[in-house]
Amino acid sequence: MIVSASRRTDIPAFYGEWLYRRIEEGWAVAVNPFTKAAARVSLEPQDVYALVLWSKNFRPFLPYLDYLDQRKFNLYFLFTITGMTGQFEPNVPPKEEMVEVFRYLSERYSPEHIQWRFDPILITTEMGQDYYLERFEYLARRLK
Repeated sequence: MIVSASRRTDIPAFYGEWLYRRIEEGWAVAVNPFTKAAARVSLEPQDVYALVLWSKNFRPFLPYLDYLDQRKFNLYFLFTITGMTGQFEPNVPPKEEMVEVFRYLSERYSPEHIQWRFDPILITTEMGQDYYLERFEYLARRLK
């Protein structure tokens, strides 16, 4: 089974200890957002083909990687980096810090283990099409 963790909340940035405890216990409860049905999901390494982690900030999660590697989890990272600041991403560290974390993950595992996401795109009077094109091109060069 593929476990897509943190699509609805940023577990790596804010709840790494919770995920660590759930893996130690070997299970978690997943709630279907549409039916509200709860299901117990195995987090035993032999039952999990891949653990997909979504985040805008993997830095707080880095201390847990050795543990996950020792347990032989196949990790896949979906890393959102937009470079937006202020009111739109108030708890996200500066883009240069996140670029370094992205590079670290890419080198520790492989480029095939990490996907860059550039979203959301919110068009405002200060941030129009040119703003996002420049950000995207800049980040693409830095993440290459």
